[in-house]
Amino acid sequence: MDQLGLSILMTTGVPR
Repeated sequence: MDQLGLSILMTTGVPR
């Protein structure tokens, strides 16, 4: 997993 992938997952998991 790369930084971008993690960032997207975090944003999609917590869309606030």
